[in-house]
Amino acid sequence: MHDGGKIMSSDLSTLSLRKREEKEEDMADRHSGILESRELGFGKSMPTNCVWIDGLSSSVTEQYLTRHFSRYGPVLKVVYDRFKGMALILYNEIEFAQAAVKETKGRKIGGNVVKVDFANQESQLAFYGSMESSGQDIRDIYEIISERR
Repeated sequence: MHDGGKIMSSDLSTLSLRKREEKEEDMADRHSGILESRELGFGKSMPTNCVWIDGLSSSVTEQYLTRHFSRYGPVLKVVYDRFKGMALILYNEIEFAQAAVKETKGRKIGGNVVKVDFANQESQLAFYGSMESSGQDIRDIYEIISERR
């Protein structure tokens, strides 16, 4: 490997290979994070009329969320997944949802700092499916889905 303190070409090759592998792993990790975010539909998203909230405490109720988010505009529906501490707030206008996201990001709701973003239709359907698979009653949600088609 070393010849009197000199670096041999085999050392450089090994070093170069390690750096390339580390770089590829780093890129794969970043790409994976981007894909996960896109699959969920959250992150840097396009505004919709539906707001997604994560990190809600178990003491929060649908009525509390309705009152809280009504300050940004009339709330059509609150869908609250108590098992995951997540909710969707549905407005009839995108502008109301934009105000809610802007004013709620990084703030506390029910004692917890929450994550807030827009939820596209694909994300909303995944949210409803997750609730249904966990045994929560989502019968009234089907009315919303059928009205929006």
